[in-house]
Amino acid sequence: MEYTIDVQTAGKYDMSFRYASGNSSGGGPFYFEIDGKKISQDISVPNSNDWDNWATKTVSNIELNKGVKKLRLFIVDGEFNLGRMTFAYNSPLSYVPPVADAGQNVVVTLPNTTAVLDGSLSKDPEGETITYSWEQIYGPSTITFSDNKSVSPSVSNLVEGVYKCKLTISDGTYEDSSDVLIIVSSTGNSSPSISITSPSDGAAFRENDDITISTITSDLDGSVALVEFYSGDTKIGEDTTDSFEFTWSGASIGNHQLTAVATDNNGAKTTSEIVNVTVSEKRSCTVTSSDAQQGSFSTGYEVIYETIGNSVVISFTLLDTDKSGVVAYLWKESPFGETQMEQVSGLTFSKTISGFTIGDTISYACKFAFAGGLSATKYVSYVVGDNCSGSNSDTDAPENFTATIGDVTSRSVEILLNATDDSGSVLYTVSIGSNSQDIKGDSGAETSLIINNLNPETSYTFNAIAKDLTGNLASNNPISIQATTNEDTNSSCSGESGEAQQGAFASGYSYNFETIGTDVKFTFELLDADKSGVVAYLWRQTPFSEIGMDNAGGKKFTKTISCFTNGETTRYACKFAYAGGLAVTKYFSYTVGDKCLLNVEDHILMQSVRFFPNPVKSILYIDSPLRTLEKVEIYSLIGKKLKAFNSNLENVYVDELSSGLYLVRVSSKDGSFTTKFLKE
Repeated sequence: MEYTIDVQTAGKYDMSFRYASGNSSGGGPFYFEIDGKKISQDISVPNSNDWDNWATKTVSNIELNKGVKKLRLFIVDGEFNLGRMTFAYNSPLSYVPPVADAGQNVVVTLPNTTAVLDGSLSKDPEGETITYSWEQIYGPSTITFSDNKSVSPSVSNLVEGVYKCKLTISDGTYEDSSDVLIIVSSTGNSSPSISITSPSDGAAFRENDDITISTITSDLDGSVALVEFYSGDTKIGEDTTDSFEFTWSGASIGNHQLTAVATDNNGAKTTSEIVNVTVSEKRSCTVTSSDAQQGSFSTGYEVIYETIGNSVVISFTLLDTDKSGVVAYLWKESPFGETQMEQVSGLTFSKTISGFTIGDTISYACKFAFAGGLSATKYVSYVVGDNCSGSNSDTDAPENFTATIGDVTSRSVEILLNATDDSGSVLYTVSIGSNSQDIKGDSGAETSLIINNLNPETSYTFNAIAKDLTGNLASNNPISIQATTNEDTNSSCSGESGEAQQGAFASGYSYNFETIGTDVKFTFELLDADKSGVVAYLWRQTPFSEIGMDNAGGKKFTKTISCFTNGETTRYACKFAYAGGLAVTKYFSYTVGDKCLLNVEDHILMQSVRFFPNPVKSILYIDSPLRTLEKVEIYSLIGKKLKAFNSNLENVYVDELSSGLYLVRVSSKDGSFTTKFLKE
């Protein structure tokens, strides 16, 4: 490959180049020459993991002399793609070379057959004496120099055509060279040259795409003044500014033969080679699903196949809003292959695969990798050339949409959502002010969404909307509902929360800190029902440390830490790790020895109190022989207070409760104890 460069300042240059190589050993090497002299080292190209995965490498100490030069790139071995190359000045040369100047191009009009060359602008910056040497590089005949060692020799034996001569000067140590053209014609004007560089021959476009036609032009004895663009015999546009390109909008469906005609400043014209392009109607199919072959999707994904010529553009959009740091990989089903996809925007990723034939059946999936895990879609098949936009499109919106309030605690509100849709799934969005949460539910099944991190004893308005995976909205959107959170029962010793410093909690967690002598027992329980394979780690904030916790049943974990001092303040959190991710609670401050009024467990009460019968139908009897009870409270399993009793605490009436499992907390002046009972 050959490039014309204009070096403004002689010196040592750094060269950065963009490359891609899918070869495991990389590619190359390649190197640069000017005037037959190697000016760079052999440059190897590392493996970039894919032929479309571009990277940048920089090499140094490339010596360039001032002036217009022909830079040649020689590739010794391939296995790489080469993109943009950028040269940046780094430092001056360790020497001062002479500067050759062969003068302006010479125009000869027949019947004249002689010309004079002029190298008088050549110089040596240090004033050294220089010698001259002229030679012919090419031309339609062998020219004769009057004296090829003089500054300005005469040349003869010229015929119609273009000649190239090179002047080499030397100061005795260093050399430099410069080229000049001799243009011989009967009119005195050489025709311009032009070629279309984009689009490539055989390129395919979809209907309504803009087609940008780019050209490269030159004129040996003048300049290009106008480029006109044609489709067949029809002119579609023109450009009079250098770069000479045109964007063609509204191209009709079918085959088109593109040409470009260049006109120079003296009226000579040249027509480019024909470039064939095809414009086709849009042929695409869209599938929306939440099925996963690995991991899971909270909402789902959309896949679009679109045929353009013999290529298929495959796009996957992740609809889940609870995932961050997302990258995508395209999976080919058979034979299996994995290729990274390009991020188009947001959570939409795309990859174009070429070389198909209309009627081919292909099958691809997408692996979404994100912070804390990954999920892979099912394989989706497509017949190349199919167009599914029509009667198969889903235009039916969800019906029978309802939204009501469920359990309410001091810091959370449960929203119960229900709707039906013929796709089998419904997407719900519940918003409070500028914040919103999404959840996917099955058609006709009640779906619970718990809004955490609310303030106690505060009224909230929630707006809920329902849509299907295609985006069709329920007709009664939005539904507004109100709820007021309960009084705050949390303390620095125990309580519930949904606040996370990493990850997120669907329902939340409970915490309990208890001083036992110089030990502190830390207890955390994960309340999220959608997490499995849970393990827990206790985090100390300062200095940071992590230690595994002991499972106390279900998703409840404890750890006892020794050697505290009464009155010492601690700050601990819990990391819950589970299948597909992790979530970390906020840090809690706890003062060693603090009983937090009635929130600390009373161990004597716990060991002596009796509840019967259990299961219970109407009256729950409580026998506490060693402690005087001051309060009895009934809670739902997610912490919503349902009943509170301050008298007749031995006989608690629960007949108004629905059948199910509940929490009962009994309190004395020394603490409290919580257990479960079953209402028949």
